[in-house]
Amino acid sequence: MMKYFKTIVIPLSMYFMLIGLSVLSSDNELLSKFFTYISFGLLVMSLVLGIYFNIIAKKTRVYDSKEMLLSNMIIKIVEIPGYLYVFFVGMLGTLFMQFAIAVWILCFLFDAICIFLSGLYATACIRKTYYENKITKREAITFSVLSYIFVVDVVVAILLYFRVKGEKNYEI
Repeated sequence: MMKYFKTIVIPLSMYFMLIGLSVLSSDNELLSKFFTYISFGLLVMSLVLGIYFNIIAKKTRVYDSKEMLLSNMIIKIVEIPGYLYVFFVGMLGTLFMQFAIAVWILCFLFDAICIFLSGLYATACIRKTYYENKITKREAITFSVLSYIFVVDVVVAILLYFRVKGEKNYEI
């Protein structure tokens, strides 16, 4: 279970950013700064971990592809409520026309940061699966690219995990 602790930082950074964005409008400046600093720290940690997992994908023996794909699938599924929250905030932003463009830009940046961080980890998982000869190079490239597209990334994570879990050599 301790192996999965490193990967929990990715969805945690997303939810701390959401809380930080929610308390920005509050009168409590200390609370606002706290969540801003925590979310920034978790973002940096997520980026470092994503790069770390990509570097060690070939060399590691601590994680096998099935474990990494399971944690990737969990990350993608856990982030769904956060994306829905951002979607509804963006929709509510349209009600206040003077702030609509600013809210849309903020929501887009938030989504782009989150999809990049989770996609970085997904790429490491896919590389590890490729190095274990469970998928072809063409599939690895295709799945890596699809891991950076909204909604498709969740479908790819689920399908790839169940494919490797069953260890059948069929095409997705």
